[in-house]
Amino acid sequence: MIADPLCSMFIAVLIAMSVLALIKDSVMILMQRQPRELDNLLSQCYQRVLQLDGVVSVQDPHFWTLCTDVYCGGVKLEVLPNADPRYITSHTHMIFTAVGIKQLYVQLDYAPL
Repeated sequence: MIADPLCSMFIAVLIAMSVLALIKDSVMILMQRQPRELDNLLSQCYQRVLQLDGVVSVQDPHFWTLCTDVYCGGVKLEVLPNADPRYITSHTHMIFTAVGIKQLYVQLDYAPL
C-alpha cells in the first residue's frame, strides 16, 4: 500500500528533474536572450566589422535563438557617406555567417560629415 505512492512520487521527481533543462532552454528562447554559445564570438565579429572600409561604429546589436542551434540577429552600422553599401553588407553577412548566424539584418546609417 505504501509502495505505490512512494513510486509515484519518485517517478514525478525524476520527470521534474529531466524537464528543468528543457524549461530553462525554452525560457531563454522565448525571452530572446543572446545565445550563450555566441557570447565570446560576437565581440570578435564586431571588431572584424569595424575593420571594414567605411564602417564607423557598430550599434544596437541584437541576437537571439530562433530554435535550437539556429541563430538570428540584427545590427545597425554607422558608415561614412562615401562607403560602398554592397561591400559592407556582404562582408558583414560573411563575418556573422562564419560564426553560425543563419539570418542577419543589417541596417546602414550614414554618419554626418
